[in-house]
Amino acid sequence: TLSPTFSIDGAVRNARATLFDRELTAMALNLTYRPDYVHLGNIDGKAYSGEFEGDVEVYLQEPRSFKVRFQARRVHLGEMLKEDLPRNNPMSGTVEARLELESPSGNVEDMRGRGQIRVNEGSLFRVPGLRPILAVLSRVTPLDNEPRFTRAEADFTAAGEEVRLHHCRLSTDLNDVDADGTISIYGDLNLVVEPKV
Repeated sequence: TLSPTFSIDGAVRNARATLFDRELTAMALNLTYRPDYVHLGNIDGKAYSGEFEGDVEVYLQEPRSFKVRFQARRVHLGEMLKEDLPRNNPMSGTVEARLELESPSGNVEDMRGRGQIRVNEGSLFRVPGLRPILAVLSRVTPLDNEPRFTRAEADFTAAGEEVRLHHCRLSTDLNDVDADGTISIYGDLNLVVEPKV
């Protein structure tokens, strides 16, 4: 049992770590522990040929609360997802992401946050039904491969169990698909999708 006065202040340096079955390299952070407070500060590391940084604060006594800040830069999407995608449907691209979350009570219902995701220079999932449409419109021989999205961007806010997309766009070299609406943490979708040529 830890005494009420037990505390830790220090730094963690680890060349490699595994988090949620994902390998992180060159990870470092500063650690502060009190019986009522934990702070993981100046989190810095490398993963999937990119870099990430973050900061986590958790208050352990009433009123419990937490704050999380995370940012990723130049992460290679193909490396990150290679274990999860079939070999005949690879994805690639460079990911930039930012996320801020906090809850004054520690409960999901009171959680608030915001973030953004950008994927550039990508080969993302195929565009359903676009190949035959383009072939008819251009009166050319159908394409060998269905077009893929090459760019993706999304700005969102979080409120409790719901994420609201304020700006979401998937792009090919020929057209864009815009979407806005909400997504629940349980996977429920309420989106308006608008293709643009």
